[in-house]
Amino acid sequence: EFFTFVDLMLERYRSDPTVALVCGTRIAPPSFNQLTHPYDFSIFPLIWGWATWRNRWQHYRHDIRGWQERVSVRRLAAHGGLLHAWDWYRLFNSVATDHPWSWDYQLTYMLWSRQELALIPPIDLVRNVGFGELASHTATEPYWAPHPPQEAARQAAMNGIYLGRAVPVAPSQAVDSFLRKKLFSPPLRERIRRRLPPFTVRPKNSP
Repeated sequence: EFFTFVDLMLERYRSDPTVALVCGTRIAPPSFNQLTHPYDFSIFPLIWGWATWRNRWQHYRHDIRGWQERVSVRRLAAHGGLLHAWDWYRLFNSVATDHPWSWDYQLTYMLWSRQELALIPPIDLVRNVGFGELASHTATEPYWAPHPPQEAARQAAMNGIYLGRAVPVAPSQAVDSFLRKKLFSPPLRERIRRRLPPFTVRPKNSP
């Protein structure tokens, strides 16, 4: 269904420059009502399977030195608070100076500098099979990695796309909040928890 979905969305939003690309993964929980809201929009481009238009891609730049001229700290904070702004400020600075191998964070910069959105499917349509010892950056599979659902759920979601109405182009606060907390800028409490050693309860009589 990935190619069917992106073909439909590329045609539907061809003339809307606010939509920068169509993603094949969702990662976030599915929409509650797939007939009235069969897909969503997000400020975060999810890159495990995606498609775009030539006139959008022409704005992509691998070299983002001077990025602060287009994306202010205030705008970063507006996306998710001061902790989120700090994370992306460091990340964009690192990409601009130290990590020429990166390309996906520049895609995020393209969206944010042009105030564009990514179209997110109702379910995960793509699974990344590139985990393992031979992988460049994904040696282990994260717990949030997308897995396409079973046939019944997949068919129900796709029916929602075909039967439902076009969704207004606006970021989904629920999707953005989930992706921000799970992938990009976890809350401070979660960061502390991840750094603590595992806690084990021992019986009273153990040495």
